[in-house]
Amino acid sequence: MTDHDLLLDLKRRVEALEGLTTATGTAGQSRSDYGVNFGLNPNAFVSKYAHGKTGKEKFTWLVALLAKGDESVEVSVNEVEKMWNRMSAQVLLGMKFNPKYPNEAKTKGWVDSSKSGYYRLAAGWYEICEVGEKG
Repeated sequence: MTDHDLLLDLKRRVEALEGLTTATGTAGQSRSDYGVNFGLNPNAFVSKYAHGKTGKEKFTWLVALLAKGDESVEVSVNEVEKMWNRMSAQVLLGMKFNPKYPNEAKTKGWVDSSKSGYYRLAAGWYEICEVGEKG
C-alpha cells in the first residue's frame, strides 16, 4: 500500500467510527436503547435490569420500561407506583414504593418532570445501564 492508500483507508475508518458514535459517546449505542431489551415482558424486564438496584434506580427502570426508552414520553407516577406494587416480590423489586424515589432519580439527572406527577427519562438516564448507583 502506498502512503496515499494508507491515508484514504485511515480516513474511511475514522468516518465509519464517527458514524457509530452517538450522544452518549459510545459507539453503536444510543441513549434510547443502550442495549436494553424493551421487548421483554414487565417481570422479565424488572428481573433483568432492576433487581438488586436502589429505589431511585428501580424507579428510573420502570419509567424506562413504560416509556420504552423514549425520552419524550411522559409517564404518570401513579402508573409507575401501580406497576411497582404489582412487583414487590423479593425476586422482582423487593421493596415497597417510596414517594421519595422520583425526586432522588430527578436529582441524579435520570428523570425529569415538566408537570407535577409526570416523569420522563432525562438525557442522563442511561448511566444506570452501565453501573449501578452506589448508595
